[in-house]
Amino acid sequence: MQALESFKTKLDNARRRAEAAEARTPELERLNAEQAEKLEQLQENLRSTRQATITLNHLLPVLQKLRDAQTKLEQRSARADELQVKYDALVASIDELHTQFDGTRRENKELQDMIAELNI
Repeated sequence: MQALESFKTKLDNARRRAEAAEARTPELERLNAEQAEKLEQLQENLRSTRQATITLNHLLPVLQKLRDAQTKLEQRSARADELQVKYDALVASIDELHTQFDGTRRENKELQDMIAELNI
């Protein structure tokens, strides 16, 4: 008899545990669904991160080339500025020589006029 009572008690306990587990099943299914959704989001984030990494790896050499080109342009610009200063100095020298030439021409004309007066 005691064995039968013990067996009934065990059966009742097992039934209660089964009912409790069954009652928790919707909650566990909801939690599983949430976890599956989070896993999907993480996988999508990982794909996006990998794609961004690939894109960055392709863009880095391009960026380096752009930096190199910018450096070359800055060097050429500096060289052009130096040449512009030299050009401006040459133009000023030429203007000064023109002024001197005009003055010399006037002096020459005056001397020719004086010589012409003396020869008359």
